Amino acid sequence: MQNDARVAEDTRAKVRQAIEELGYVPALSAQLMRAEPAPTIGLFVSSVDIPIFGQLNRYLHEELNALGYHVLQETIVSSTRSEQESAMENLVRMPIKGMLVSVGGVENDLHQKYAARVPLLVVGRPEPSGTLHSVGYDEDYHGETLVDHLAKLGHRKIMMQDARMNRTMGTWTRVQAQKRRAAALGIEFDATYTSLMSERELEQWLLKTLDDGYTAIMAVFDRRLVQLLQAAKRLGIRVPEDISMTGSDGVMDGVDLLGLTTVRKPVELVGRGAARRIVELVEGPEPAAVINERYRGELIIGTTAGRP
Repeated sequence: MQNDARVAEDTRAKVRQAIEELGYVPALSAQLMRAEPAPTIGLFVSSVDIPIFGQLNRYLHEELNALGYHVLQETIVSSTRSEQESAMENLVRMPIKGMLVSVGGVENDLHQKYAARVPLLVVGRPEPSGTLHSVGYDEDYHGETLVDHLAKLGHRKIMMQDARMNRTMGTWTRVQAQKRRAAALGIEFDATYTSLMSERELEQWLLKTLDDGYTAIMAVFDRRLVQLLQAAKRLGIRVPEDISMTGSDGVMDGVDLLGLTTVRKPVELVGRGAARRIVELVEGPEPAAVINERYRGELIIGTTAGRP
């Protein structure tokens, strides 16, 4: 059946005749039991309907496949700790060689727990403990770059959308960098957590932000910026004439068409770099130092930010 050259032709003909008479169909599962399993990396990633995680997912898969590895994936459907732990536990019980984790809200002790059982690398977000391998974005640089751009335009009073560390470590880190940079430049600023606001509440917040004299809003990422642009349009607020707005990520379809002023994160560099690093951890000796790589993106100057 496998066309092995060691089988005599008359024997092969008899087997084929028996197969035809019996209607025999080979069982793939039985064949797989005899085969050497392909090396596999476990991947725990945030919802792929978020553009930046969808792209990251693609580059991780492409690079790991090119390196001869398969991917076994768990996608987050709940931000609760129990659901996160359940997904990671399920992965580590599978025949994986290593694990990649790209979920903003996973707490450090969970990373540590599974890093003790399998080579583990944190992807995309900062790793504050300094004890875990990570490949991510330079969010300090991104936050500073956005504030510097607004400062050069002349903005001296900026409102920021805030983030929670236990929900999205990367965004929280960038917002903290924005606050530090604004303070260092003598810019007046405030921050509000708006992620749970309804459409009407967001409109009221936008109106109050204008009434309080803020000339720019820094959205936590591009999707939130688009929501603000939609709210401004409903309210008859002009952007950037009445208020400037910035975002982050820069990977959403139509960024150039919408004219968003944002930071484009180097998703491909992070994705492919993380894939190569986890394979190195799996195949080679433990590195002498903890892997801590940060990649910088670029400022995209659009039409949503102008002079106050």
